[in-house]
Amino acid sequence: MDERIREIYEACVRNSEGRDTVRRVVDKEIMELFEGKKEEVDWREIEEYRDELFAVADMAERAGFIRGFKYGAGLMAECLAGDKSISKP
Repeated sequence: MDERIREIYEACVRNSEGRDTVRRVVDKEIMELFEGKKEEVDWREIEEYRDELFAVADMAERAGFIRGFKYGAGLMAECLAGDKSISKP
């Protein structure tokens, strides 16, 4: 099931128009983390760290999407079944 949700994420969310804006904000935040380190650390090393942080941010975004999707689907199933109790995922 996670694989199918991941496919939906890749097709719809990852390639959405607002993605570039989010990417720029994340890039700015990451670069601010290194602001005081520019003299201590080589620029290439900063780029490597930045790339790794982007990878982690992407994984977290995908995991959050999958978790939220499952919760939303479960909530919808409960509503359609007429069950008034809402359980956590």
